[in-house]
Amino acid sequence: MRPYSQDLRERIIAAVERGEASLREIAELFLVNVSTVGRLVKRRRQTGSVEPSPHRGGRRPALDDGDLERLKELVRERTDATLKELRDGLGIDCGIMAVARALERLKITRKKKVLHDAERDTPEERERRRTFREEVGAIDPNRLVFVDETGTNTSMTRTHGRASKGERVEGAIPRTWSTLTLICGLRLSGAIAPFVFPGATDNAAFETYAKQVLAPRLRPGDATASRRRCDLG
Repeated sequence: MRPYSQDLRERIIAAVERGEASLREIAELFLVNVSTVGRLVKRRRQTGSVEPSPHRGGRRPALDDGDLERLKELVRERTDATLKELRDGLGIDCGIMAVARALERLKITRKKKVLHDAERDTPEERERRRTFREEVGAIDPNRLVFVDETGTNTSMTRTHGRASKGERVEGAIPRTWSTLTLICGLRLSGAIAPFVFPGATDNAAFETYAKQVLAPRLRPGDATASRRRCDLG
């Protein structure tokens, strides 16, 4: 545990020396234990200072600097490895909590994976992405227009509510509902050509949007990007 700051220590002692409150009241005021106030008073009387004692060492960490570097490499190689698997990979005789503390020092945290299709990792897909980045990199960003879609339906309702303990929270779902889809373009200056229609998107709906809604809003030299493809003519 880190020692209290020197400023806090001095303010506590100043409050004690003013004699305006008891040690317990001072502890409550500064959000510390009464024993902490007592130790500071004793230290001031014995040494004339309230500075923390120098660190006297302690048990050496189970993982040294070299081990920490290997741990980082193991995490890069297998992000979903368990603490036990990381310890086994290091080949060090230590507890898994020592590995957990080492990860904390490295600011490596456990988090939910962002999943993607395994096909994305194939050499062919990597080459396609590399080519795409090169092509897009040569285009003026002000000329880029990204197109995407989203949707909702009228049957959506809040799934949680509040009630007294032991009572249910009742809710109703509409018997009839419809789906609405929004397709929109986005450039650096903002959104363009929004289009809302009932139902889901299929190729015919997207082609209608691209030719009748989006195309009239494009300028010469614009480049569009979307997961769907169609010929604007």
